[in-house]
Amino acid sequence: MAPFQFPDPNVATTVVNSETGETWVYVDGVWEVKIEDDDGVVIGDDIDFTHINNQLEQLTAAVTSLQTSIIEMNSRVSTLEGDTVLIIE
Repeated sequence: MAPFQFPDPNVATTVVNSETGETWVYVDGVWEVKIEDDDGVVIGDDIDFTHINNQLEQLTAAVTSLQTSIIEMNSRVSTLEGDTVLIIE
């Protein structure tokens, strides 16, 4: 990947990195990534909502799986409580 060079902000205040597709804007003396949320509103920092949403979906699936496991274990414990167990030492 070739290094990305920002243009002179006196010439252009918006530039697109052709390799990553990111749009950069020059705001208050600093180059920032231009981010749009789902409503098309520009957000001034570099939050990756796609990554966050993917992580949230994975965590939700993990919690659901754990809840199912707990329910199954509780059912097994209830079943075993009614059984007589003989321990031979």
